[in-house]
Amino acid sequence: MAPVAQSWQPELKRSWSSTCSAPVTSIALSSKGKVAVSTASSVYLFDPPPSLELKKEIIAGAATITATAFSSKGTDVVSGGADGFLKWWQVETGEEMCITQFPEREEGSSELAVQEVACSSAGFVAAVSGRYLCVFGAGGEHLHTLSAEGKSAGSAPLQLVTWLDDSTLAAACGHEVTVWSVSQEQYKEVVVFAAIPQVNISLLAASPNGQLLAAACDNGMVQVWDIKQQQDSMQPSMDPILKISEGIEGKIERLSWDCTSKLLAAAAGNDVLVWDISAVKDGKVESYVCMGYERGARVTCLAFQAAGSLLASASDHGQCLVHDVHCFGSNGVVNGLISHVAAASVSSTDSGSAVQALAWHPGGLLLLGTEAGTVVALQVQKTPQAQPAPQQQRQPQRQQQQRSPNGTEQQLPQHQEQQQQQQQQRYKSQDMRRQANGPSSDFSG
Repeated sequence: MAPVAQSWQPELKRSWSSTCSAPVTSIALSSKGKVAVSTASSVYLFDPPPSLELKKEIIAGAATITATAFSSKGTDVVSGGADGFLKWWQVETGEEMCITQFPEREEGSSELAVQEVACSSAGFVAAVSGRYLCVFGAGGEHLHTLSAEGKSAGSAPLQLVTWLDDSTLAAACGHEVTVWSVSQEQYKEVVVFAAIPQVNISLLAASPNGQLLAAACDNGMVQVWDIKQQQDSMQPSMDPILKISEGIEGKIERLSWDCTSKLLAAAAGNDVLVWDISAVKDGKVESYVCMGYERGARVTCLAFQAAGSLLASASDHGQCLVHDVHCFGSNGVVNGLISHVAAASVSSTDSGSAVQALAWHPGGLLLLGTEAGTVVALQVQKTPQAQPAPQQQRQPQRQQQQRSPNGTEQQLPQHQEQQQQQQQQRYKSQDMRRQANGPSSDFSG
């Protein structure tokens, strides 16, 4: 008997679920593996897998919870409220440790809410309200108030606060992104980037290596800046090094970098688009379209594994797909169309199944939060698949590629074949065939 080679196929299985009292707005993970699931009224704290036992429900009270983040050590949760207060909660007990009101208020402004909170690995907490960004230290001590100084500063609020490393902070204001270096004693504006054309920036995503910053703009374009290049330059430029617009349909809901800082993924309409930022050549970037979503579905969330090859995404229909970056650039790719390697869905019995939050746990679980308040954990399991070893007798290369061991023509599974045909026809009609060099994109620098 001929030897059998083993290959492994990912499979998603629901391993745990829980229910919150309101729609899930975010899922945060601590450095210790604990899970915080936020709604407008509560923060639910769960132990790390495999138990995922509910340890504490933090109830906001009268004010709506507008933002949450774990501290760098994972011992505290910092929440921002619609009343303009920041609160620090002890993870183990759920007790409120300290509270502070956002220190900056515009005269006559009715806007009080703390829109965003982000924690750095150095222990700093950044919070945004209106046109101001405040940095706090240990015990809620107010250290600095940062404001944008660019052309958009007078009319647009600060948003999308992002730590690029333990002491470098970025935030968007209109069509500009400002980067600061922060210490306990002082802060300094490092560089200001600007979207071209001048359209509002709606999303920011920093690469894991801290070198690249990607932005989604209101005009459906993705732009990328090289932070390190500009920091080291004697004459830094505000302009992006890369602009991508072709193939993007609908609003961009999410951006995510893979662990190598080479691949950038976007959720846009019914598509998951992936660009190989490391393979820019002659003004073009190699791109892929990850297939598999139902017609009419809108992709709402996506994320790469922090240390792995899988890209997960989910839709407002409750569908979840997993794609493997190892498939990108393989011989099986046709016109840049990538089939998913695993799929799952929120049960049809769950009303409000739209997925609104998604996160990969370092332990391998995929966590989903829905509009109905359901939180689901999907376990990625590898199922062995037997593959016949190569034939001993020589056969023409063409025949080996087109014939299966029993002599019949090889075919894709029917559902994948239909999806691929539909996607190919769609992009053919739009004159957007994905060739080896990808779609045309502006590139400078």
